[in-house]
Amino acid sequence: MSNHIMSHILHFYHLVALDYVIPSAVLGGIPTAINRPFLSPRYDNNYYINTARILAIAGTGLLPPAAVGVLSSLPGWGPPGNDPGGAVNAYLTGQYLKALDIRRKCHEMQAIFSGRAPQCSGWTPGGATASVTTQNIADANALLAQIKAFVGEPTDFATGTPGTMMFDVVAAAHLFPEYFWIGNSYSNFMAFGWGEESGTIPLTGVLGAIFTQINNPDKRASLRGWKTSALAGAPVNAVDIMKIGESIAGSRYNKTLAGNYPDGAPFKHPWDGQTTPKPLNEYSWLKSPRYDVGAGNYQPFEVGPLSRMVVQGTYFAGILNVAGYPLAPVAGAPGPNMSTGSGHPLEAVYALIPGVTGGPNLSGIAYNGDSTLDRIAARAIECRLMIDMAAHFLSKINSTIVGGYASTGITDDTVPVTATVKKGYGMTEASRGALSHWIKIKNGKITKYQAVVPTTWNANPRDVNGKEGPAERSLQGTPGQGTWVANPAEPIELPRVTHSYDFCIACAVHLITPDGEVKKVDIPAMPG
Repeated sequence: MSNHIMSHILHFYHLVALDYVIPSAVLGGIPTAINRPFLSPRYDNNYYINTARILAIAGTGLLPPAAVGVLSSLPGWGPPGNDPGGAVNAYLTGQYLKALDIRRKCHEMQAIFSGRAPQCSGWTPGGATASVTTQNIADANALLAQIKAFVGEPTDFATGTPGTMMFDVVAAAHLFPEYFWIGNSYSNFMAFGWGEESGTIPLTGVLGAIFTQINNPDKRASLRGWKTSALAGAPVNAVDIMKIGESIAGSRYNKTLAGNYPDGAPFKHPWDGQTTPKPLNEYSWLKSPRYDVGAGNYQPFEVGPLSRMVVQGTYFAGILNVAGYPLAPVAGAPGPNMSTGSGHPLEAVYALIPGVTGGPNLSGIAYNGDSTLDRIAARAIECRLMIDMAAHFLSKINSTIVGGYASTGITDDTVPVTATVKKGYGMTEASRGALSHWIKIKNGKITKYQAVVPTTWNANPRDVNGKEGPAERSLQGTPGQGTWVANPAEPIELPRVTHSYDFCIACAVHLITPDGEVKKVDIPAMPG
């Protein structure tokens, strides 16, 4: 649990925030950009948080008064700097650094039970290598309290409570509201669920006031299921493990000219999967996982924190509006028109970018809860939810302690040695989303092993039916139009969309044009 919390903090501050923030420090009362920001490729400064964007949003009158009071009191907002954008950037840079310490506390909490973190080596089948003491529980709860204080509550921006992840995420949503309509995918959500819990998990704070508790019918802490809508109250469907299939039509594996497997099958279940490299003109090494929603209709599904929360019912299209933020859209709301001549407050902000006269026209897109900002917001809210879950499970472990130590139950995990083929699988939720491993054993030896991981679900290529994966769909935007890009030479909009998924790939996203790679930027290995 602590590793999930750590991963969510990492994603927002250290993998996403620099797509929006100009790393800065306040020197002598004047916000000053860091000339060579650490691991941060930069485009024109007008793409990021700046004074013009802040004043344009403030001019709408939709920023919470308490938030305005906090922001306007930041060092550098007023004299001598008189730079609201620089002041906010410097504040968020400080939060970036503070988050590093909080991530360390998450690792410390995990190491109490696993020996070390993040690469824990202390788990064994059926249990852990060390018993749990009352002191362990006390130490973990003390760390959890510090983490909870940093994560904060969804209403922190409204109440003017800075210094929390929730304040920062909602602030970003207010400063870049167009991203509620950018990066939309299919609105197909899949979650495999995790954790054993036959009772209820009480929720505290704002989430407790909205949802009270978690009590899932499948006796999991996080619900297993799939939905085809992020609307509140959308029905949850049960996951049938035999309806998962993978296509290799767009992948670099051996197949027929029609894109089927060599035996003619268009999709194969992981237990029957084949992974025989044979790259030709395909564009990915990822297979294309799909789920049969009925009668052989294999569809792409998004996985991750947004999917988990939508399936669970603790996130839905318009939840930030319900939480008291009128700038956040309600379900079905049309997007803003920021194009030249629209008169939208952000039109002039986009016009500050060299070669750009206005922003995107998103009026033809209805808000559906499956956008770039929804993925970021859902991850932050789940981070807060998981803190309550962690407290619940620590309490449960504490109740099992007898004579100073928690009871354990190591099971017999002997692998059967038989000529009959045995099958096994494991399904859970990694921080990035639904994860499953599939195995076949014969005569005590592994004959097949296939893994279907979160990034495969999200970043996969087109399947045998020509259906692109969720992330590729997000980059298309309105079908036939593509995601709006202000300047093709500096297409920051594209990594903003892809980063919202948190792919588990090399720590870079390469942007390629038909003529080659787009503008390259210097990324120093160390500050300086």
